[in-house]
Amino acid sequence: GVRFVQLPEEQVVDRHVRQDVALGPQLPPPGLRPQGLLLVHQPLGGIAQVGADRPQHHVQTHPGPVETVVVFDQSPVDHAIESNDRLRPVRAVPNERTPGLPGGRNTGAHMVSGDFLCWCDDDDVWRPEKLTIQLDRFAADPWLDTVFSGITVVHADGGRVVRVPPTRELTYEMLLGSRVMEAHISTAMCRTEAYVDRIGDVDEDIPGGYYEDYDWTLRAARDRPIGIVREPLVDIHWTGASYFQDRFATIDRATQYLVDKHPDFAADPRGHGRLLGQQAFYRAASGQRRAALEALRATLGANWREPRIVVTLAVLAGIDANRLLRHLNRRGRSV
Repeated sequence: GVRFVQLPEEQVVDRHVRQDVALGPQLPPPGLRPQGLLLVHQPLGGIAQVGADRPQHHVQTHPGPVETVVVFDQSPVDHAIESNDRLRPVRAVPNERTPGLPGGRNTGAHMVSGDFLCWCDDDDVWRPEKLTIQLDRFAADPWLDTVFSGITVVHADGGRVVRVPPTRELTYEMLLGSRVMEAHISTAMCRTEAYVDRIGDVDEDIPGGYYEDYDWTLRAARDRPIGIVREPLVDIHWTGASYFQDRFATIDRATQYLVDKHPDFAADPRGHGRLLGQQAFYRAASGQRRAALEALRATLGANWREPRIVVTLAVLAGIDANRLLRHLNRRGRSV
């Protein structure tokens, strides 16, 4: 079984099937053990896209069951999207944990049993072949606990930027040095046994829910490397109006929380300098000039080559922080 968190849908022709065959639920070949799959959808503003004319979980080419759980966070539950289809069942549930994205992820993750767990945020789109390709990677490397893939960043103006992790595996040390933004949690597939026994839930105590995905990915990689499918299997939609862009002080607190929770950052000058540089930027963006200068000095001490030093100085000189973020986002990057 697989647990999977996903939201929007897109009708894309699968590279593994004949193009004249409609995508949708398929019976597994004789002798193939069906893979149960959990799809957790957490809709923005309470609008669920799973019940649309071409629901995303139906276009997955994976031949086994795909169980979808739609988690409604701080909004009425829309039971009209539910289905008891044998291969593609859908349930709609309220967030039973802490309000916000981390609580919604954990609510869905504990809803059904299965061999694997996956997530997909509400404004992201899985390619139809995603599950099939990742399960193939698990079959090829059965020692793996988690498998991620690359992404395509889709902007509001239609621009697309492909970002793929540079290696077939990501180690804990690599993730300390770099967040590896292209290893997005909406691409993740995890063995349920590893999630329950070793990695654990998404942290619901991180200020504002920011960095919850990075924290979980670090914990996933600490026990053993993360496998990477080096092709973009998920479309990540960036609207340029991120929920967190105007919450710089909260992001600063979340960054400090992450540093305190993972003391190994202190032994990695590049990774530590990156986080200190981010704190300097967020403090400058929130008007905390003295605190920003203190963070800049700490950043210089950790890694004087850290590029966020220049970005922070620009904000302190009067450049609008949101303008800088929009500039970076158009290139598929952030601070």
